[in-house]
Amino acid sequence: AAFVIPLLALALTPGTRTGLRRAASPVARVPPRCSLSAAAEVAAVAAAVAEVSEAEVSAAAELSAAGGVSSEAKRGSGRPLTQQFWPTALEHELLRDRPHAIQLLGKRLVLWFEPASAVTADEPEGGNWRCMDDTCAHRFAPLSEGRISNGCLSCAYHGWSYDGDGACVKIPSAESAESAERAKANPKSRVRSYPVKRGAGMLWVWPDSSQDALAAAMAVELPVSQLLSRLVEQKPNIGYMRELPYGAELLGENLLDLAHLPHSHHGLGALNRESAGPVPLRFEMNPEPSSSILKGPAPLLQASVVAPILNDPILKTMATRRPLP
Repeated sequence: AAFVIPLLALALTPGTRTGLRRAASPVARVPPRCSLSAAAEVAAVAAAVAEVSEAEVSAAAELSAAGGVSSEAKRGSGRPLTQQFWPTALEHELLRDRPHAIQLLGKRLVLWFEPASAVTADEPEGGNWRCMDDTCAHRFAPLSEGRISNGCLSCAYHGWSYDGDGACVKIPSAESAESAERAKANPKSRVRSYPVKRGAGMLWVWPDSSQDALAAAMAVELPVSQLLSRLVEQKPNIGYMRELPYGAELLGENLLDLAHLPHSHHGLGALNRESAGPVPLRFEMNPEPSSSILKGPAPLLQASVVAPILNDPILKTMATRRPLP
């Protein structure tokens, strides 16, 4: 099953700091395959890819040197994996006239764009992205193989149609209008839906469909760094997404290992294998809040680069701007 990691998508900024967040259970089982959101890779090389000014580099280094998390983050307690926002797709890669199948935490889901009849303050682009179980309530056909018609998601099997909240609004094969209304009113005709937010060019899904899920999700800010937000504003289509044949633990280990950047990503932006060297790290358990670079639950473990302007592979190569061999 595909799996995406939100916490690393936001923490790897110049002068890298990574938080390993608490889960509700002491052991979080993850699927064997991992779908890497653009943010995880983009944030790791954001400064190298973007045309960042010297002032921005200095600001990023100062933020990194602070070595902490926000006071807002410290207030939060650990939440279950299903009560987090997870980056699932790049918005610029999705067509709005068709549904898209995704997987998250072992769940088969469908993303689709529900157009609005008129543009409002809450729907600045004329609609909202929706996420639901990728299973029709009728005969369990995948809704991702259906189509978007009259502002609803229609199943390809028998044409049952659903609104953005997962309520059934049309049953073409019903014998009468009365029987259709009775069937639509049946709770079993509803498909579970999940809160969705846009942020940093991605669609973030809160994989909890309980009654209070929407209110809980809307109260949580997306864990997106200031640098990544600026980067996406300047270059909205910069991200990419790839499938990785391993689990979240190995991916986290890779993203913490900054020494590989000049070699594995040589030629990407200012990264240069000739400038590779040691990357000294400082580790803190239960760090005290002193910076606003992270949001959400406080990390259990925090790793930051010592003297990032001298040792961080991205900042170091940006400062020297050495020509590539």
